[in-house]
Amino acid sequence: MPSTHPNASMTNGALKALVRERNHAGALTAHRKPCVTPATLAVAFSHLDRATRLAAGLPEGAPCDHVDLRPYARALEGAAGRSGHADDQLSYAAQARSAVRTLLREAGLLADSGRTPTNALLPEWQPLHEALRGHPNCRHYRTGLREVHDLAVSAGIPLADLTRDVLAAAAEKSGCTGQLASWLSGYRQARRAAGRLDLPDLRAGVHPRTRNVKTLDLEKILATRPLFATPLTFSDGARALLSERQLADFEQLRRLNPLVADSVRQRLEQGARARYSRAWAKRLLGMASRLVAALYATADVHGLDPANVSLFKTFVTRVSVSVPLDSVLQAELGENYAPVDHRSIMRVVMDHWAAPSYRHSPRKLKSAEAAATLVPTYTATVVSDMDYAYYTVDALLRASLSVQAPDLWEQFVQERKNLQAHVKLVREAHPQEPWRDKEQLLEWLSLPQFICLGLPWLRELALGARTEYALAAAGLAPQTAARAKSNYRRALLRYLVAAIGIDGLRISNYTGCRVNVHLFLQTEERTIHGVRSLTITGTRTFFWGDDPDSLACLKKDQGEGGGANERDWDLLPGIVDFELLADWLFDHRVDILVARGDLPCREAYDPANDTFGLFIHEASPDRWARYTESRLATKFGRAVYDMIVSPHVMGRHDVPAWRSGEFRNRCSGLFGGHGGRYFHGSHWVRVEQDMEYAKLVTNDVGPTLKRHYAVRPAVFERRMHTPGIDHPNHFDAVMRAIRARRVIDWCRFDRNCPEAVLASPPPESGRPRRAA
Repeated sequence: MPSTHPNASMTNGALKALVRERNHAGALTAHRKPCVTPATLAVAFSHLDRATRLAAGLPEGAPCDHVDLRPYARALEGAAGRSGHADDQLSYAAQARSAVRTLLREAGLLADSGRTPTNALLPEWQPLHEALRGHPNCRHYRTGLREVHDLAVSAGIPLADLTRDVLAAAAEKSGCTGQLASWLSGYRQARRAAGRLDLPDLRAGVHPRTRNVKTLDLEKILATRPLFATPLTFSDGARALLSERQLADFEQLRRLNPLVADSVRQRLEQGARARYSRAWAKRLLGMASRLVAALYATADVHGLDPANVSLFKTFVTRVSVSVPLDSVLQAELGENYAPVDHRSIMRVVMDHWAAPSYRHSPRKLKSAEAAATLVPTYTATVVSDMDYAYYTVDALLRASLSVQAPDLWEQFVQERKNLQAHVKLVREAHPQEPWRDKEQLLEWLSLPQFICLGLPWLRELALGARTEYALAAAGLAPQTAARAKSNYRRALLRYLVAAIGIDGLRISNYTGCRVNVHLFLQTEERTIHGVRSLTITGTRTFFWGDDPDSLACLKKDQGEGGGANERDWDLLPGIVDFELLADWLFDHRVDILVARGDLPCREAYDPANDTFGLFIHEASPDRWARYTESRLATKFGRAVYDMIVSPHVMGRHDVPAWRSGEFRNRCSGLFGGHGGRYFHGSHWVRVEQDMEYAKLVTNDVGPTLKRHYAVRPAVFERRMHTPGIDHPNHFDAVMRAIRARRVIDWCRFDRNCPEAVLASPPPESGRPRRAA
């Protein structure tokens, strides 16, 4: 509903004039986040200009002072978060949204936007909002619920009449499609917490390619089919691989198809004995859930009994399928192209997965004729699901079936080869635009640039935030000490996640890393002006393949020599600032432990008995207080993104805005937990051609590095003739020093003369003992 404020129809320029006038008079000082300095006002106005262009659909650089803000008042806040690239400021998107929100609220344009307290929500939404109190992700879900509330109110949709399509259209109009899925998760969690199952779920249709058994009407199906009541029991190890929510999903899967559920249970038992990760278990259960949902969706068409189709039968059982006309494939196959084909159930399931993923995929076929035929797009998820089904059957039945029924087993193996050949043929017949190209990441940033340019920049931001905190604590800065310390904590954590995450191991290993178990510290106590503090003089990490903690456990159980797989490695002082690491471990991290209740007070902290996680989160349900792997990987990816777009590091202008629709289409999967391995594999294997050191850093084997992580894009070849920081060997002196464990003095660093940072080597550190 539009605001009734007399200034609601003002233009962008009039709003700026009003805010300047009120700011000069001190009217804004009553706000929680006042815009009182000229510099802050300039930043806020810059965000307002960019957000106005996004909301109004104006091109970059177009004048927007004349734009009437009334139609876009609600869209400006969401657009502000996507209005530019990362800057030296912390939480750029949050600051942008806060700045625009303050300006618009002062002008009265957000008087009823629902972004302040609960009583600003419509009455029927308030029970949903209150039901989220006490949820581990309360803040995230409540924010998402408010966003959906704003979309519904702006589109004039009553709560009981919500539809996913209308909300998606409203999000598209306001330019917020990139966050719609996370907003809807907040709505669904609130709906579940409040017990309002009479409200629409809004789940079906959001991501068609990920439809699973939760999208099926279980009661309706079971009303016409027998109830499979035989329970499937798990061992303690297998049960530990699944969360309570995943166990509930498995129970629903068991009731719909006990054969597939039993295969999943047996495979989970094998995975538990082999110490597979929870991510693997989640992927396996997701594949089975999507498979069973696809069987029920296609059962009527092909005359199947979806409750009695096993994973093995999906490969060896064939059904008749009417083939739509595809002139491109017809030209490729010639006489072999037929209007009716006998295909395996797995092929039918793959086509069911792929067709909706094509219709909703941002990828476009280059041929207009091909686009009209709705050719299935076999995405990586579709092919991966087929592989997971194949390997599950292979692990369970190979030993027995290959001996008892070799012909049937050969048919099973051959069908998988046929499916792989079909996927390859379709991709060759219908070329697509590049999507999620791993080489694109290395075109923007290389390992030497990450270490020599990106990390020093993040370190300077953390040091600057620490200075601001010290000034605020002494009463010499306008912001409060608590806010300054919170800013410092965020900057410090971002720097350390990037500096330690580039180590070469998977992010999952450092997700499970615990002090005095995987990370060993050499410390000494110092007293300055009567204040005692701990300083770090050396660090050592120790990971092994038979670690009982599945998070920290190395992926391989055995090393190349056949013995136990171990990685004894020190965090290099040339990369990780030990002073900042000490600030995190012995100050901010201890505060979080006290706030969680893991420590009664700060004085109770004992460094010698510290076995908590290295990266901990105040809201983590984990008993070691660790971040989840996905959250830590997101922090690492955002740090990489900020390095790429920051004018102080790489200053790339061809990178889509973070979390925008274009970013999701082009870059999804690049800025993740495996990014560090791409950097190391590509640099040491392809540029330096040193496979042995690459295996040592990444704790992986040569074939895996070459196949998955050692990317050599054509841009490396072009840069061989480009002087400056883009030359692959520009930072060789620093990289050699880091490899030799030498101390790097980044205060003397010159990006045009990297050799100036070299200093004396650090003293040797002893090897820690393995913790029990």
